[in-house]
Amino acid sequence: MRPVGAKRETTEQAIHTAGVELIATYGYEAMTLRMLAEKVGMKAGSLYNYFSTKQEFLAIVLKAVMRDLLMEFTERVDFQPTPLARFKALVIVHIDFHTRRRQEVFIGNMELRSLDEENYRMVSRLRAEYERRVRQLIEEGVAEGLFTVTDCNLTTKALISMLTGICSWYDPEGRLTIESLEQQHIELALRMVGYNSAA
Repeated sequence: MRPVGAKRETTEQAIHTAGVELIATYGYEAMTLRMLAEKVGMKAGSLYNYFSTKQEFLAIVLKAVMRDLLMEFTERVDFQPTPLARFKALVIVHIDFHTRRRQEVFIGNMELRSLDEENYRMVSRLRAEYERRVRQLIEEGVAEGLFTVTDCNLTTKALISMLTGICSWYDPEGRLTIESLEQQHIELALRMVGYNSAA
């Protein structure tokens, strides 16, 4: 009998958190379900109430992080009133999400290769959708005369790469606050897209 209700949700979150930490530390191949069960404090067989295989667990993690990122994009970027406001919001949302959920993002970048073909395609579609939305913001800015970009596709990839890279070196105890980091990267991103303030 599968656990239900609030208890199931609490256990699912504990498994998710522990699994992410183990994969980020040891890698997907080295992490075992026995290690995961011990970290959560349950029998290994009980994990099968929540997922069938280690592959399924990895797929759940990688799909969830992309779906959550897309949801935050919709909630915090899409409803901004102007192309410039949406572009600035994109930078803030991307940095906020990628620093807040650093381990999941790290796994998403390092362990995408560990997915089987079907799960790889599903996660890749979610990643492509996020890239499409970012590219659309740049194209809107170009159409409005705000940005000067010769290759929107290349610029999109460069921008995402720059912003995502932060999660690999950002130190919450360092000299830069997250707010300062966001503002400085808004300036860098605007230079990248050739922002025309006169427009």
